[in-house]
Amino acid sequence: MALSKITAESLATGAVAFPHTVQTHVIVASSQSISANTVTNITNLNATITPTAGTKILVTVRWNGEGSNAATYDTVFGIRRDSTIVGSPDAAGNRAVSIAIIAVGYWASNADATPDSCFYQYLDSPSTGSAITYHATISNAIAQTIYNNRTVTDADSVGQERLTSTITLQEVVAP
Repeated sequence: MALSKITAESLATGAVAFPHTVQTHVIVASSQSISANTVTNITNLNATITPTAGTKILVTVRWNGEGSNAATYDTVFGIRRDSTIVGSPDAAGNRAVSIAIIAVGYWASNADATPDSCFYQYLDSPSTGSAITYHATISNAIAQTIYNNRTVTDADSVGQERLTSTITLQEVVAP
């Protein structure tokens, strides 16, 4: 597969355009159970786009939240196009494979009150002109509850945060 490169020059000269953009901005706090070593769609963090055939889709994901188990350092994030996982490397034995790892906010006694986060992008080549739904995914080596856009304890105090998450789809057209 040929590599695509989007540069400042190509954006400035109009050699690359983003004619169609879709964003889902999730402001609602939620929780969901995830099974150990299972790729799971993150609740509400998905968007649908109908691209022009032959174009690429730049998928950008920003997630905030926490896991119920303090061992969040084994958490990985990815993208699913409809039902197909995209952007991850080939399987490597028992290793977790995905696009990005979690940025741990705090690990110790305050692990249930300081959110973690992840930001990642993937340039997909879907080869279709039909509607596609992209889902942000999460996986961890330990079964647990994931708290999206909030901390585990979610206490009403200045030391507890409520955040948002987004998934943005941009159709990339290069002349």
